[in-house]
Amino acid sequence: MPDRTAELLELNRVVHLEGIDFDELHARRTGALDATQEANPLELEPKYSLGVDIDEDGKGFRVRLGIDVELGIGEVRVHASARFGADAYSGELALPLLMEYANAVAVMALLPYLRHAIADLTQRVFGTPLVMPIVQHGELAFAVPEDDEVTAKA
Repeated sequence: MPDRTAELLELNRVVHLEGIDFDELHARRTGALDATQEANPLELEPKYSLGVDIDEDGKGFRVRLGIDVELGIGEVRVHASARFGADAYSGELALPLLMEYANAVAVMALLPYLRHAIADLTQRVFGTPLVMPIVQHGELAFAVPEDDEVTAKA
């Protein structure tokens, strides 16, 4: 993988967050509520997904982060996106650079929103909040394979 440190630093200096949006909020109870079925966040295996979209004008981009969790009593799916403006960036907004930006900045910006939404949805649907564990910077990283599909590696 080429070293894009200088490009990433330049992008980081000029990019600005335009907004956070929720793309999907879903919780569904499929089993009986039972006090013995409380989810232990340390035993859960959430599925993470990431997507990056470049604006048609090439002056901005969107990073989409999703968390899907299967519980003994149901399922939770929360997907959010961060919109970034980069009109002052002098280089080309290319997917590999934006994936590095997502790993370094955007994922950590979106995770608190996803954690809060999961706690809120599970409180409302299951009667008790599921508090997802804190993810340290670099613990959750995404790579772009040859076919440009984005996959998580944690």
